[in-house]
Amino acid sequence: MQQWGRNPEKQYYRTLKPAAPSFKGKCLTDQTQDEIFTHAGACAYRAGRFEDAIKMFGNALNDNPKNATALLYVGMMHAEFGDYDAGIRRISESIAINPCSEMAYAERAEAYFLKGDIARAKEDSLRSLELNPDYADAYALLGSCRSAEGRHAEALLAFSKYCELKPADAEGNAEYKRYQRNYLETMKPRKKTFTINAFVPGQLPDGALMFKMLQVAVEITYGPKRDANEA
Repeated sequence: MQQWGRNPEKQYYRTLKPAAPSFKGKCLTDQTQDEIFTHAGACAYRAGRFEDAIKMFGNALNDNPKNATALLYVGMMHAEFGDYDAGIRRISESIAINPCSEMAYAERAEAYFLKGDIARAKEDSLRSLELNPDYADAYALLGSCRSAEGRHAEALLAFSKYCELKPADAEGNAEYKRYQRNYLETMKPRKKTFTINAFVPGQLPDGALMFKMLQVAVEITYGPKRDANEA
């Protein structure tokens, strides 16, 4: 499990795999062949049987090349195996078919984030939240983008929303508290003491001007470290 704020390439959370598609409560006899393959593939994916999942999604796409859910899962697996460009391409195909899927935008945001394209990852995270303001994974990704940008206060807000929506995620909540502690630590005033040479003017008995050099200890208190977006 990756931890927020510790690895700039993987500052996100997804402790639960996406749910297998329900196809709006259809019974098995009402499902098309590609829907049956997609459901089987999603179940295999959640169980970690990736070879079976790839085979099922392949069968679904052979039957219906415009199966948005199958395209989405194939893209997710590409991204998880490190082929981010292929993952983004497949998820984009899914979005073109179904532009109202908050999950698809969040998954593409994750692929962009892992690729290092923070701007596009943030854009897709926000689009996911426009479609569903309660989609927890999008908040985790948005928080990771804010953290990568150095906007730690905004990152904390996004991470706190994720934890609010997923209170059962014990590890996620623990990492949020760790991130919060680290952030508050950086906000504490810091002190530094150093010595400077000071020249003090004086006067000799004959009236000539002279200077004495004195060493003076100076203590400076620094303010808290500001976020990148602050002046």
